[in-house]
Amino acid sequence: MPWFDTKPNKTATSPRWAPSVPAGMRVYAVGDIHGRADLLGKLAETIGNDLRASPSPEPVTIFLGDYIDRGPASRAVIERLRRNDFPTPIVTLRGNHEDVFGQFLRGTGELAYIQKLGGDATLQSYGLDLGDLSRLDPEPLRDALRAAIPPEHRAFLERTAISCTAGDYFFCHAGARPGVPLDEQSEEDLMWIRDGFLKSDHDFGKVVVHGHTPVRSPEVRPNGINIDTKAFASGVLTALSLEGTERRFLAIRL
Repeated sequence: MPWFDTKPNKTATSPRWAPSVPAGMRVYAVGDIHGRADLLGKLAETIGNDLRASPSPEPVTIFLGDYIDRGPASRAVIERLRRNDFPTPIVTLRGNHEDVFGQFLRGTGELAYIQKLGGDATLQSYGLDLGDLSRLDPEPLRDALRAAIPPEHRAFLERTAISCTAGDYFFCHAGARPGVPLDEQSEEDLMWIRDGFLKSDHDFGKVVVHGHTPVRSPEVRPNGINIDTKAFASGVLTALSLEGTERRFLAIRL
């Protein structure tokens, strides 16, 4: 049985004073990438160097979602992740941007996705010349996007997980609903929640590691750790390294 799971433990207890991951493991959790394939490449190099300097028996990298939109190279990000081109095994979680993108491809999402969430950058990365988005008819655009996206990219997006756990840590894109057990959280909350989670001191039984809400630097609270440092605009992609009870932050810059 792998040491991580894509479903939380139903019998999880409150985290110890010093939350930990299983012995012998090192977890790298990665915040929102948003089309920054250049920073993803630098991250791979950094983690590779980190492992050579201090080897770990069972390293893994957990990506917290939002691989696409806003930044210039969404296609390249998806291609690298779907090929598992990384120095460790990887777990890829789904962000709200992948959620809406998938809905649009399946015919249940709206063109407003493109206008509100920076989806024009993703479409352009797949070679679509969009012109004035406000004048586009969604159906021809949807058909063109389906034709432009390689089937393996769609398959990658569809198989992304919603959450996973490692020891005393729970990983998801956005956060969790206070008062709801982790194994009963809705997919919508895990990918979309903000204030209801961020303003709560609720003890979830695990520390929630997440992204989704941009911060200038990693934000550590008793019940959560936010590592979305707005890479597409700030040029800083943040990763959290967890080993035993130790925590380290890696700030990836070019």
